[in-house]
Amino acid sequence: MARLTTNSRYFHTPIINIDGNDTVGLWTAPNWIKNLKSIDFQVYKVDSETEGRPDKISFELYNFSNLMWILLAVNKPLDPMNWPKAGSIIYAPKRTIVIANI
Repeated sequence: MARLTTNSRYFHTPIINIDGNDTVGLWTAPNWIKNLKSIDFQVYKVDSETEGRPDKISFELYNFSNLMWILLAVNKPLDPMNWPKAGSIIYAPKRTIVIANI
């Protein structure tokens, strides 16, 4: 199995072996996400350019599009395939907190 980078959502997930093959186990949010307080967030208003593109929002906020999993973990959308909608407000952990924890 390839080594996971620190900004992978699976970085803190245990590696399990199934029939001789290593794979990642069941994903849960890292403790630093679970322990965020309201002061640790910024609000982001979704516009037409970023509608349905959490990767673009992630790049805008953190300079890494593959950190979109953080936005999904924090906001817990019911329909992640069509999220977020233009005009909606989402919560994003502040950049300093994200960079310190990845």
